[in-house]
Amino acid sequence: MTWTYDPLQGVNASLNLARLGAIARRYIVNAYGTMTDALNAGLDSDRFEVEWYLASARVRALECGPTSRAAVPVGQFVYTIRWDDAGFPAIAGESPLAGETLLVEIPENLNALRASNLNHGLEWRARTRDTFQRAFAAGYVACDVWRLTDEQGRIRIYYELRQYLPIP
Repeated sequence: MTWTYDPLQGVNASLNLARLGAIARRYIVNAYGTMTDALNAGLDSDRFEVEWYLASARVRALECGPTSRAAVPVGQFVYTIRWDDAGFPAIAGESPLAGETLLVEIPENLNALRASNLNHGLEWRARTRDTFQRAFAAGYVACDVWRLTDEQGRIRIYYELRQYLPIP
């Protein structure tokens, strides 16, 4: 089964990948053209195409709820983040896409970030678009989402991308 969702909406990312066990390896630029509703206004309608293998062991393992998870995922953090005066994250640097597992951060609340500063939202869309397209082209698959709280009490959301992921 396949469908799409906005890769910068953390709640949808968690539902689709962490809870349902779907994966994403295709990035669609501006999938629905210009949208003017409250969730999409001002940003291109980029989407992940999600693949859900209903009979896979991965999906069946999640049928009774999420499994226990380590406190911090193991992998290469792709972005270095700085925080603006309003408390919103911005990408300050980017590491090369290398290693078996990548961790790509997204804003915890894209809608609030965009409402505070549309240019910040546009920057996140452009930077993550480029990163995900390059990662997918290199064979990485988005297979999980981590929601963590850092030492300052900020919620951080990371996509886990693996270079090799057997399907189903």
